[in-house]
Order: sequence, then C-alpha cells, then structure tokens
Amino acid sequence: MLVGPLWILAYIDGMRSRLSIITVVIAIFQALVAIGTRASPAEALAATAAYSAVLMVFLQTSN
Repeated sequence: MLVGPLWILAYIDGMRSRLSIITVVIAIFQALVAIGTRASPAEALAATAAYSAVLMVFLQTSN
C-alpha cells in the first residue's frame, strides 16, 4: 500500500491528478483497515492519518 502509490505519484504530473490518486488510495487504506483488522475506530483513524501524512510528505518532496 505504500510502494505502489509512490511509484504512481513519481510518474504523474499535475497537482490535481496526484491529489486524486492520494485520495483514492487513502480511502482504500481506510476501508482495508476498518474491514481487515479489529482496530477500534480511533485506531483506524490514527493509522489512516499516519499513512496520509507519509503520502503527503512524498507529494511535497517530489515538487
């Protein structure tokens, strides 16, 4: 879930396209955490926030 989006973002131009990809991947990650684990809603939100932060840092450093 981390390596794939990073490679996709490396080859996509345009901020809107990158933000769209990040939004979709974050939604998929949230769904997988909610469905695939026994995490409480707060834990799932914390995991998703951390994952989002990693993707956003990559977005900022690639510009």
